[in-house]
Amino acid sequence: MGVVVHSGQTLNSGHYYSFIRERPPTDQSDPKPGRKGHRWYCFNDSSVYQFDHNKLPEETFGARDGSWKSATAYVLVYERAEPEEIGGL
Repeated sequence: MGVVVHSGQTLNSGHYYSFIRERPPTDQSDPKPGRKGHRWYCFNDSSVYQFDHNKLPEETFGARDGSWKSATAYVLVYERAEPEEIGGL
């Protein structure tokens, strides 16, 4: 899972970076916070660092009050779940 973020005034200019969730081990369907598979990272050019996923809304949602904010989610990346992984749906 992840989010590609655009920072800038137009889509023709600015900067793109991403927040990506680490994949859990195959034997761990619901990883606990802080364990492998629950950690998020920010990939911003040559800088990669662990990121607190609780800050995703404020880092990627733009401005809630109608004012302009430069960083906004541009692409969301999902991972397909098999029916047996989500309760047999």
